[in-house]
Amino acid sequence: MPSHDFHRINSDIVSLVHDDRVRDRVECMGKVADELVTAITDLPDTNCIFLNVALLTSAVRSYFIDVERYKNFHDISLVDRSKVSSYSVKWILKYKPIQFKIDNPDEFYNPALLALNEHFALKWGLATSKIDAKNLKPEILDEILYTFQYRNVDESNLTLIFKSLGGSDLLESG
Repeated sequence: MPSHDFHRINSDIVSLVHDDRVRDRVECMGKVADELVTAITDLPDTNCIFLNVALLTSAVRSYFIDVERYKNFHDISLVDRSKVSSYSVKWILKYKPIQFKIDNPDEFYNPALLALNEHFALKWGLATSKIDAKNLKPEILDEILYTFQYRNVDESNLTLIFKSLGGSDLLESG
């Protein structure tokens, strides 16, 4: 039975995740999150929602580590866009980087706002898969948002979702 040095393997994978790639992705994702939040018109206070950059950075770093681990395991240099989308969405849903500052939760209850991270994940996933949301039925989008909010999803489920929606199979480095 071969002996594996898992710490060394994971250290090698983590070393492939460069800070400039993480910073660029965080900046790009931050713009998408900002567009999403600024489109909301019924906020009780414009400062009650914020992007937690530390959480988003952790999500992006986890995404890159996942992709590098996948490429290393399969001995490939590129992954298809549905994988890029699925790993990104997985970590957005886990870290939930859009946060709320609320003094009185009774004044704030709005189910759509409470699913803001799920909307962010869907918007990012569709964009990275090159899927135009306008070409999808609203019922499909609602079902995906419901799944994101109330079901456990992993990268395999997410890959299937994005491929089923017609996501691009073009390859990229991650």
